[in-house]
Amino acid sequence: MADEAFSLTKKDLSGARRYPPHLVEVDVIQNKTTQIFYKVFFPDDSSQVFEIDSSTRSWDLCATIVERLGLKFKEGFSLFVQIGDKVISVPGADFFFDFVRHLTEWLKRAKSKDANSNLSYKIFFMKKLFVNITIGKDRKSDVIFHYHQELPKYLRGYHKCTRDDAALLGSYIYRVKFGDTRSHFGEIPQMLHELIPHDMLREFHPEDWKRAIVANFSRHHAKSSEEAKISSSST
Repeated sequence: MADEAFSLTKKDLSGARRYPPHLVEVDVIQNKTTQIFYKVFFPDDSSQVFEIDSSTRSWDLCATIVERLGLKFKEGFSLFVQIGDKVISVPGADFFFDFVRHLTEWLKRAKSKDANSNLSYKIFFMKKLFVNITIGKDRKSDVIFHYHQELPKYLRGYHKCTRDDAALLGSYIYRVKFGDTRSHFGEIPQMLHELIPHDMLREFHPEDWKRAIVANFSRHHAKSSEEAKISSSST
């Protein structure tokens, strides 16, 4: 009885939902439980499980995640829902289950009538806005979010740099991938697209890129994988 009263109080304080309960909520009610757990994924391929209820808004879950991860700043972060081939940011004020229900209903209408209506989805927590960022000020944010979200942009050529910078950054990326091991040096020419901006690949012969990356790797041998992430973000 106390749990039900607390739930009602939370709903009164949170405001009214705009949509009927999501299928997950219905299933929970039918199984006579009040707990709903969701796995939230992060850019570094890690994940954690969080509890969500009917009154949880996007910004509530964001605040919980920031606290759990020990991040120093909450600004600029957002929840994202990946459903099918779409990844959509969840507005902070939206009830989480309202947003997911609205999104799945919209996608069902957009699909043909014989399409599978049971659309699965994943929840991501990522940095949405990179403004007023000082690398090193929030180490966990740098390591979990900044490096992994900026790496694809860097490899696509969005961040201009010199060949020397590219070789240095390539050594950092290698270290993040493989740590201190040198056993993959021979594979560097084949994996250059994962280490060097794509628009710069032809500026050196693959073996020359390899030599430059290996030289930088040896020069900065004392760096850990985590330090390499931070150094690459600040270069």
